[in-house]
Amino acid sequence: MLREKGRGFNPQNVNEIVSAMVVKILKRGGNVILDSDFADGKKRKSLEKSARKFRAKVVYLRAFCDRDIMLGRLLKNSAVAIREHLRRYPWHYNWSKADGGKYFLKKFGVKFLAEIDTAKSSVWKKKLKIVAGKLKKF
Repeated sequence: MLREKGRGFNPQNVNEIVSAMVVKILKRGGNVILDSDFADGKKRKSLEKSARKFRAKVVYLRAFCDRDIMLGRLLKNSAVAIREHLRRYPWHYNWSKADGGKYFLKKFGVKFLAEIDTAKSSVWKKKLKIVAGKLKKF
């Protein structure tokens, strides 16, 4: 749908387009998976409010990995991906001076169905299968 809109879309109209699509799918009794960070509490509350209207369940999954692995993956992509990652990083990580300094994941005010460390593909793929099984039960 974003491609149909062409150039010039911005975060506001992207949110409007996504919201309209979610409503359309839920009205038909379908399921929706959103790929978003939901670090913004207002964004989460809005999603949860919309879901209640349709008696839909909201389930959060968190994927993360070591910072060096993440940066290596981003470097394979583009400057845009790196810029977006750096912009969003403070929403997800806090800095600790302990042990010479390091970043650690922030706590969100939500319960995650799963938190998946994507550093080792053999591990996260197994965990993802378990999560998929849990999601089928919803």
